[in-house]
Amino acid sequence: MGKIIFIGIISIILLTPSASANAEGHLIQQNESQQKESETIEFSQAEKDYIKAEAGKLTHKEKEEFLALYKKWRHNWRTNPTTRFCNHTAAAKELEEFPQLMAYGTKVIPLILELLLESPNENFVLLMLHDELQTNKAKVVIYAENDPSMFEGEQIRSLKTVKLYTKHITNAK
Repeated sequence: MGKIIFIGIISIILLTPSASANAEGHLIQQNESQQKESETIEFSQAEKDYIKAEAGKLTHKEKEEFLALYKKWRHNWRTNPTTRFCNHTAAAKELEEFPQLMAYGTKVIPLILELLLESPNENFVLLMLHDELQTNKAKVVIYAENDPSMFEGEQIRSLKTVKLYTKHITNAK
C-alpha cells in the first residue's frame, strides 16, 4: 500500500507500483495479477503481422480517406469545448465525424486495431468506433461494474481489444 506523509496541512501519498489513484483521488490497490497483466500485454511478431495483413486489405484510397477523417475527428475531440474537458471518452461519439467513420463499416476494424497497437496512448479514442462497429461482442472488452481492471484506463483496454482479435493465433501454438 502507498505511504502517506503529513507535512503540516499538506499530505502526500506516495504510490507503490501496485497502487494508483482514481479520478476522485481515492487510492486503489491493484492485486499482483492485475498489475502483471496490465504490464505484460505483449504481441508476438505473428500477431503483429496478422493485424498488418488484415489492415492491408483496405485499398490505399480507403485507408487514406479513413485516416484523414479519423485525424479530423481526433482533433475535434481534443479541441471541441463539449468534449475537450470531458473525462468520458464516449463523448467523442457525439461529434460530427463519428457517423462518417461508422459508415466505413466493419472493414476498417483491422485498421483500427493496427492503430491501437501502434500507439494506444494516442489512439485509444478509436475504441469508441471499434466497439460500435464490432458485431462479435465477444471481441469487445467490457468491464463489470465491480471489476478493478476498469481503472487500468482505455490505453490498456486498447491492447486487450487487439489481443482478443489475435487470440486465435496465440491459441494455435
